[in-house]
Amino acid sequence: MYLLTLIILTIFLPLFSVLGGIKKRMLPYAVILQSGLFMGFSLVLMFGYAWSIGEPLGVLILKEMDLAVQTIVVNPDLLKIVGLQGIDKAQAASILTDAYAMAINMIPSTIICWGLIFSYFDYMLISKIMNKRGKGITMLPDLSQFSLPRKAIYGSLLIYVLSWLAVSLKIVSEDAMLFNVQAIVAFVFAVQGLAVVMFTLNKKKMNKILRGAIYIALFVSPFGRNFLALFGFFDLIVGMRQKLEKK
Repeated sequence: MYLLTLIILTIFLPLFSVLGGIKKRMLPYAVILQSGLFMGFSLVLMFGYAWSIGEPLGVLILKEMDLAVQTIVVNPDLLKIVGLQGIDKAQAASILTDAYAMAINMIPSTIICWGLIFSYFDYMLISKIMNKRGKGITMLPDLSQFSLPRKAIYGSLLIYVLSWLAVSLKIVSEDAMLFNVQAIVAFVFAVQGLAVVMFTLNKKKMNKILRGAIYIALFVSPFGRNFLALFGFFDLIVGMRQKLEKK
């Protein structure tokens, strides 16, 4: 139930949040940021509710995943798909449970990042539809023009400090907090880095299909996202796009 609720939340909350932001005539990226904040607030409420009834949300979701684990370990074809063929059922169940537990620890950052992605495309689609009806909605600027404020560097440091305090006070486990904070910060800076890459390749007038393939390859792969995050952080410090525009 909780896992299904989280999936529904990730898909539909950005939609309603974007509709509300557009109705208030907020700036496009402010709407997307608001959606991400709503996602985070909703997660806090869900975690708080689960804690109030006696068990952490992650434990409750892991219990829901037990059925999937048991289904996989008794089916040789499914074991082959997940790469565990020929392994003892008990050992396979233990490996799958550990993998699910690690994935569950990453739920907050995963949901917030996907919520931001859905919000971006929701805004793009809704604004186009409403403008065709003559509503005069502000369109999203090209992603190549996206840039975080320089204060984002200080904001990231503040997030790490608050995370350290939360771990010190034993509000959350150290691993869960560290992984989620790193994932969210890396995602945000990777978007900045992607914007720089898009800006650079646009100036080079590279083929659109090839550009699209490069963007997807960079953003989908873990190595590519880490590169983009470092690239975005560097751009925030030195302003690479501003230097390119002057050339």
